[in-house]
Amino acid sequence: MEVNITILIQLGIFLASFLILSNLLFKPLNNLHLKKEKYLLLQNQEITQLNTDIQKHQQYIEKNITTVKDKTISLYSKIINNSTINKEYKVNYLNKEYKENYLKFKNYLSHEEPILIDELNKSADQVSATIQNKFYNINN
Repeated sequence: MEVNITILIQLGIFLASFLILSNLLFKPLNNLHLKKEKYLLLQNQEITQLNTDIQKHQQYIEKNITTVKDKTISLYSKIINNSTINKEYKVNYLNKEYKENYLKFKNYLSHEEPILIDELNKSADQVSATIQNKFYNINN
């Protein structure tokens, strides 16, 4: 086979155009592709970091929710116990007050009993007289 000068010229033109085109087209495209990969890797790292932060915050919130829930339950039970104690105290106080008032009234009535009996007898006599008068007037 004979190496002809035209093959060498074609090979030279090919290599020259390959070098020129690689510098003009392939390098910028390759650089753009590398920048895109780097950007996507950074974005992926940020997303994973945000996910871990979110999980940490969720754990913190859940821990605080359980703590607040436990404190709320204990406070509620204390309030219920205090209200029960207050009700018992009020009932005891009212029972004492009721007994005192009952004894005072009983004592008062024991002194007023003869007067009341006389008044009731007079009222009963007046009522019976009124009934007899009305009955007698109806029959006449």
